Amino acid sequence: MLLKDIKAYCHYFGLNGFGLIRLLFLRYFYVIVLIRLQSISNPLFIPVKFLSKVLLSMLFNIEVAGACKIGAGLILPHPQNIIIGAGSLGKNCIIMANVTIGASLPDPAFTLSLRPAIGANVLVGTGACVIGGITLGDNVKVGALTLVTKSVPDNGVVVGKNEIK
Repeated sequence: MLLKDIKAYCHYFGLNGFGLIRLLFLRYFYVIVLIRLQSISNPLFIPVKFLSKVLLSMLFNIEVAGACKIGAGLILPHPQNIIIGAGSLGKNCIIMANVTIGASLPDPAFTLSLRPAIGANVLVGTGACVIGGITLGDNVKVGALTLVTKSVPDNGVVVGKNEIK
């Protein structure tokens, strides 16, 4: 999964050859590594999962729900101030800075029916909030500073407050 994430970053940023080495010095790389470490289900990795969660929170102000299923190719171009509490996140999603994705009510039990399900190839713009038990279909684009509380079909574009186009 991590290799697919790295490949997606290289494609997104146009890195190849020696540019791949540059990726090792960019914070995007470390954020993705920490997110993937958090998703390891082996009980022997509990300390690693805990440490990765703490580092994500302290260094980048990023929270990712441990139960969230995240597809390959996740890209966080500006990995800062992001909360990912979705039930699932499809492959090849791009999430900008200052984004909140999660339940509309406090949900420490992680009830899937209260959490967004996000399809593949979705772009969530800067400052957007995607909340509640909704579905964003494949290839959806959510504009900056948009509040999304209703489901959006495949190939939809959402801007402002639930203005699906």
